[in-house]
Amino acid sequence: IVISSTASTLPVLGKGAVEQAIRQRKRRPIFMVDIAVPRDIEPQVGKLQDVYLYTVDDLKTVIDEGQRTRREAAEQAEEIIEVQVEHFLQWVQLQTGAELIRSYRRRAETMRDETLARARSMIDSGRDPQQALDYLARTLTNRLIHQPTVVLRQACVSGDLATVQSVSHVVGLDEDAESLAQRALPVGHWGNRSPDDEREP
Repeated sequence: IVISSTASTLPVLGKGAVEQAIRQRKRRPIFMVDIAVPRDIEPQVGKLQDVYLYTVDDLKTVIDEGQRTRREAAEQAEEIIEVQVEHFLQWVQLQTGAELIRSYRRRAETMRDETLARARSMIDSGRDPQQALDYLARTLTNRLIHQPTVVLRQACVSGDLATVQSVSHVVGLDEDAESLAQRALPVGHWGNRSPDDEREP
């Protein structure tokens, strides 16, 4: 591997010198990076077999391509998040309690905007777009389910079966809400029934 960056106004590595080095190395590949301006390595060197020459222009192309790829990935990530959030917000709008829904929607939009701004900042700072997308999905999910999770946990601890069933219904667990709730609640919080009531006399 050869990396060259001098202040010379003329090339310091010519085709002949590199050809000799290739023969001495028994044609093992040589990776060369010329980041000098003007160039330290003659352009003809890049045409030699077993030589891989990269200049400032090549590196700029790679960087530009990487930035373009990140921008495209960021745009795709934003589109995915916008669509999914919009689906969620549309679902919220269909529920009863207009004022409560509006308040909840504003809160969800605030969460979305804050999380999306953070993800954009990550991409702008050079982070992998996939990491930003993972952060978006994970953080938005955690923030949206946090409060229902807290209420459900408190209801389980206090033995509030009605709240457990209500929250289970809201989060889409209504098919098994009662059985899940009774398994989640401590013994002694099953209304007026106890496990002994199920036994045959």
